[in-house]
Amino acid sequence: MCRLLVELFICLIVDSMVPCDRSTRLCIILRNSINTIMKKENWYIHTRVNTQPFIDILNQCKDTIDVTGNTSAIGSNSKQIRYNTHFQSYENELKKTLNLIIQERPEYKEKIQLNHLSISSLWSVEGHENSYHRLHKHSDSIDEQIQFDNCISTILYVNIPKKDPKGEFYFLLEKDNDTILKCINPEVGDLLIFPWTTYHGVYPQGPGLRKTINCDLIYNPSL
Repeated sequence: MCRLLVELFICLIVDSMVPCDRSTRLCIILRNSINTIMKKENWYIHTRVNTQPFIDILNQCKDTIDVTGNTSAIGSNSKQIRYNTHFQSYENELKKTLNLIIQERPEYKEKIQLNHLSISSLWSVEGHENSYHRLHKHSDSIDEQIQFDNCISTILYVNIPKKDPKGEFYFLLEKDNDTILKCINPEVGDLLIFPWTTYHGVYPQGPGLRKTINCDLIYNPSL
């Protein structure tokens, strides 16, 4: 029940920033809450890395699609670009980082199964003044009961506004049959890792560029 109340509360606050079909979103949240009552506990990792190797890889990618306006990113100056190539190069660099994290935090070895993960999508998001992200998750609700707890999402911050508000990242952490609202005020180099079933979003930011590189890794037990 607490999980449901928190989701409804966040939905009302975030959606109050712009007009939207609130009743539809509330119905979706109600349905998803019921579907995920028995899900495993959520988790997240917040660490800091060197962004340059990741930036260099994406700078080589010329095959891109502008998907602005068809995502959770909101704001007149928001921009979202999907990358269609260089998956393997980015995956290799990301897995190096993830492997180091696992060595430092062995308790996450079962949650981040590197040998069974591969990139399913790769994109960047640019936000400017008043840009934000609606509450969302990266897995489809129809697939809730599939082995999605083993799929992960990563967010790497490569640019951040110099002054607050920087576009605070918020998410719902499921633990002990409860839901906790967590917030992170990002800095350049921050890498966030979490199951792609995790509900998350971004509060409105102030002037300046906020840019992230985002990657979903899908779990495949046959790999």
